[in-house]
Amino acid sequence: MEEHTYSDYWSAVTGFAFDAIEAALDRDDDKDFYEFIDEWLHNLVDGSYWIIYTHAAMKVMQYTDNANAYWDVIGESVSGECWSEIVSKVAYFAHEQDIRDKIKIELEKEEMVP
Repeated sequence: MEEHTYSDYWSAVTGFAFDAIEAALDRDDDKDFYEFIDEWLHNLVDGSYWIIYTHAAMKVMQYTDNANAYWDVIGESVSGECWSEIVSKVAYFAHEQDIRDKIKIELEKEEMVP
C-alpha cells in the first residue's frame, strides 16, 4: 500500500477545487453557482478515494484543516458500527470542507465570486 503524504492530499484538494469551479462555470442548467457546487462536491466526496478507503480517510483526518467539520455541521456524536465507518464519516465532512475552503480562496484570488 502506497503511503500518502500531506502534499498528495493537498494536491488532490486543489485539483478537486479547480475541477469544481470549472464544472460550475461550464454548467448548462439553471442552478445557482453554489447550489451546483454543493451537489458536485457531494457526488465527488461521496465516492472519493480519500473517503472510501479507511487508510486514506485516516490520512484526511491527519492532514485536514477541518478536523471538526463533522461536529460543526451535525453537532452530535458520530454513530457507526465500526471504526472504518466512523473515520470515513468524519473524513467526509473534513474533506468536503477543505475543498470548499480552497474553492473560496481561488474564487477570491481570481475575483471570480459569482
